[in-house]
Amino acid sequence: MYPGSTIAAPVRFYRSATDWITDPERSDRAIAVVLVLHFLALSVFSILARGNLDGHGDMAENYAWGQEWQLGYHKHPPFFAWVVAAWFILFPNTDWAYFLLSSLNVVIGLAAVWFLSREFLTAKRSLIAVVLLAFLPYYTFLAIKFNANAILLSLWPLAALFFVRSLRSRSVFTGVLFGLAAGLSVLSKYFSFSLLAGLFLVAVFSRHRKEYFSSLSPYATGAAFILCIAPHAYWLVSHEFLPVQYAADHKIDLPGVLKSIVLFALLQGAYLLPAAIAVVAAVGLAGWRRSGLLKRVRAAWTEHRLMTGILCLPFLLTIVSAGVLQLELSAIWGMPLWFLLGAFLAATIPEETVSKAYRRSILAILAFHVILVFVAAPLTVVLDRASGRVSPREELSTRVTSEWRALYGTELRIVAGTRPLAESVSFYSADTPSLFIDFNERYSPWISRSRISREGIAIVCAVDDAVCEESARKWFGDACDLKKISVKEKSVFYRDTAVEFKVCLVPPGN
Repeated sequence: MYPGSTIAAPVRFYRSATDWITDPERSDRAIAVVLVLHFLALSVFSILARGNLDGHGDMAENYAWGQEWQLGYHKHPPFFAWVVAAWFILFPNTDWAYFLLSSLNVVIGLAAVWFLSREFLTAKRSLIAVVLLAFLPYYTFLAIKFNANAILLSLWPLAALFFVRSLRSRSVFTGVLFGLAAGLSVLSKYFSFSLLAGLFLVAVFSRHRKEYFSSLSPYATGAAFILCIAPHAYWLVSHEFLPVQYAADHKIDLPGVLKSIVLFALLQGAYLLPAAIAVVAAVGLAGWRRSGLLKRVRAAWTEHRLMTGILCLPFLLTIVSAGVLQLELSAIWGMPLWFLLGAFLAATIPEETVSKAYRRSILAILAFHVILVFVAAPLTVVLDRASGRVSPREELSTRVTSEWRALYGTELRIVAGTRPLAESVSFYSADTPSLFIDFNERYSPWISRSRISREGIAIVCAVDDAVCEESARKWFGDACDLKKISVKEKSVFYRDTAVEFKVCLVPPGN
């Protein structure tokens, strides 16, 4: 066999494979391939790169809340926690299973973006729209932390899709679907009212407004929405609006709000830059010079007013509401805002360069997936090891559970302590104990003094968490003797590193 033939075979395979994927007549096949590969690449990256679910413990907290199946929680409405709890009825409590959920959420969102883009654009431009979003940190690195923000990546595009279809078709069925998607969005995060207010304004100023508001569709939407959120609304009233109080406790002064808004806007620009760079590269500088970039942007803005309204109004309303309510805007709140950015950028592409941009964008996202798995994942592990960001939470959970069972011969049913350590015990422990949030019965209505007395409790504190120690002693006095334990990370990447914690086990019947 000649060396040339050895090289030629992979080259021929590569060319035939890329021709098959990028066939402009089969965009349906291409979008399916892109979505499947994005799911696989994001899942593999997450599993390889993350030693724990997430640093702040949001993902473990989701599970700890969700397994109690409440109509609301002290910080957020309940839907995303329900999703997590339902997922782990089917899957084991492991990091890899959780990352599959995170990746699936992203892909559902991108699929919804594809169908939504098809309401405005050709199939080729719609695929480009999806690819441009897939380059953003919001749809990759940041999306693997599934929480109240991340679930909106799928819910907001679905709500917008059903809104557009109900606005145009004025059918009761699409109106109901829009109401349900809107309700689930609000049941995930109240911030979703920014989207709903934006969509309402789009409907009011739409050329379809007379026909729409004289049909049954918007009223079907309202009825479905009210039915969807009514149980949580009842919970809010009966629990003294706990999530609203939580938000109110984080109000800041006016200078802080203005600083927050400016920083939020700047960070959104930084996060969205990869999509802008990608669309410029897909067309090429020569193509933009010939067509005129600003001219194309104005044309897209004029031709697709409905699309641009859905894109821009939620962002503007987010800024306004933050100013009025004096809330500090976190950059991550921008995660669900930009689901139509790719479609708008794709609409600006000159017609004569669409086919070239279509092929280039597909090849670019395939290359990005390879880089994500084979470069970004190992690099993340190296950087984490160098920075000393090690927290053997799964190993801690196993240790605490085994010691509890050895001492008391029963399952561990309640855990409390430092966030995110206590939440991690709730998730990783084979006993999946209930979480006693911040030693606060108001935040944890499933916990009572009588239940703690009957079932006992494990308390896990970080060695430098004086508040945790003080709370444990206040609740349990001499029954809680916090002792230091040392736990090693079992991962092949961190197995030489040990971390100390403070633990006390308050026995059942105490």
